[in-house]
Amino acid sequence: MTNASRDDLIEDMAIVEVGKVLEAVRRYGAYSSVVFDDPVTQAVIIRSYGEWPGLCSECDAKDFRREFVRTWVAYFRQGLQGVGHLAGTVEITNRSNGFYDHIPPPALIGEPEKAMAVLEAAERHTSMSSKPKLKPGTSGAARVECYACYDDVETLLAQGYNVKSVYEHMKEYGRVTCSYMAFSDNLHNRRRRP
Repeated sequence: MTNASRDDLIEDMAIVEVGKVLEAVRRYGAYSSVVFDDPVTQAVIIRSYGEWPGLCSECDAKDFRREFVRTWVAYFRQGLQGVGHLAGTVEITNRSNGFYDHIPPPALIGEPEKAMAVLEAAERHTSMSSKPKLKPGTSGAARVECYACYDDVETLLAQGYNVKSVYEHMKEYGRVTCSYMAFSDNLHNRRRRP
């Protein structure tokens, strides 16, 4: 396969993906949470638009389709991927208000089995296996725990979760053992660093 035909194939894949995105916007809108069957598409939405509602508000822009395809191709070539789901307005609002029982499951976009694999990859990524091996209560333990899961925390914050919800998630999965105050303080300090 020549470089030109490979580039055409990659661009064709990107065109299919932007079609899926626009169909999901029309079908589900910003209110529903979604997960795409392609982790590159997830990465484009998270990194370029910040969250699913952010993309939904920009997809009517004149150059949206062209820019999405261009970004998708670049992310594909760099191997950038995003896992988990993209929170919609209903989930973001209910999480921030503590209504965890009123969060509907995300819509699976594309091939359901592949979309479930993208969703489950986030659960594996935040499993106990990546928990730091440090005795709770040790001096600096909270800082080490927070810094060890910093990338995951930033991903969840970019998806629209508030700090309290992220803390509760990390605590539930055993990623942190510190208090919310220690978590919040260390997160704030870490975000201020260049």
